Amino acid sequence: APLLMAYVPDAVHWRVTVVGDRALGCYRNVTDPGDFRTSASADAADYASEAPPAIAALAVAAVRALRLELGGVDILE
Repeated sequence: APLLMAYVPDAVHWRVTVVGDRALGCYRNVTDPGDFRTSASADAADYASEAPPAIAALAVAAVRALRLELGGVDILE
């Protein structure tokens, strides 16, 4: 099966943790200068914020679509 990929410049990569019908935690992964890949942020504020409501709703819907009780969802914004 083919694997399709695309580079999305300036996208924000969110990792959202979902339990039941709630997005309980999230953090942003950042890109380092000169690199297109994302990695964990060194900024503590990136781990203390809530996901924007649309991002949280999408993450919950993704976990629900798979009929799971919990999941970690990666979303590009």
